Amino acid sequence: MSLRERCTESFAGIALKRLFTVEVSEGSEANIKSIRAHLENGSVVFYYNQISNTDGPVIIATIAQNMGPSINHLAVLGAYKDYDVARNLTSLSRLGQSLVMRFAPSFFSVEMLPIIQAYDKDSYSKEANHVLLRRFIKRSREILRQPGGAFLLSPEGTRSPDGKLQKALPGIEHLGKYGNVVFVPIAHYSEGPYSREFSLDGNWVIRVGGNDFCQGPFARVNP
Repeated sequence: MSLRERCTESFAGIALKRLFTVEVSEGSEANIKSIRAHLENGSVVFYYNQISNTDGPVIIATIAQNMGPSINHLAVLGAYKDYDVARNLTSLSRLGQSLVMRFAPSFFSVEMLPIIQAYDKDSYSKEANHVLLRRFIKRSREILRQPGGAFLLSPEGTRSPDGKLQKALPGIEHLGKYGNVVFVPIAHYSEGPYSREFSLDGNWVIRVGGNDFCQGPFARVNP
C-alpha cells in the first residue's frame, strides 16, 4: 500500500485535509511528475525552509497528496527535544507537542528519526547523542537505497526566528552517497499572520522543486 493510500485511510490524513488550506504553486506539476518517475528506480531527499511548527504536517500532507503513490517509505528528521516527553512535563503545550511527535507519525505512516540539535547537545549525554546519530545514519542508508525511499528534513537545523530563510548547516550532501538519490527543495510560506508555533491560520503556498528557493515570497514570511 502506498504512502498516499495509508495516509488517506488514517485519521490524521483526513484531518489534515480539513485543517489546512494548501496551494501547490504554478510550475510544480512538471517537477512532481519528474520526481514520481525517478522514484520508480531511485530515492529522494526533500529539504524545506523551516519557519514554524506547522511546517511538518503541511509538507507531509502535500508530499502524500502529490507523490504518495510513488513513495514506499518516508522518514522525517526531527529535534529530539520536541520528542522528549520527560523534558516537557512542566509545560502543557510542550508536553502536547512531545506526545504528538511520538504518536502522530503512526497515523501519517511516517517514520520519525529524532536527533539532538547542535545547540542542545549539552542537555543530553554523549552516549545518547551517538545512539541517535547511529540510528539516523543506519536508517538513512536503508531507506535511500530502496526505490521509492524518501527523506524529509530542514537543513537550517531549527525554526527561523523571523520567518526568513536561514543559512543551511553542512552535511545534507552525505545522504546522496546512500543510493540513487536526488535532492528536491520544497519552498513554502503562509499568507496568514506569522507565528513560529503551531497554527491553523493562513493559506499555505508550496513550490516543489525549481530554483526559486531563496527568491521572492518563498524567502520571507509574506508575499
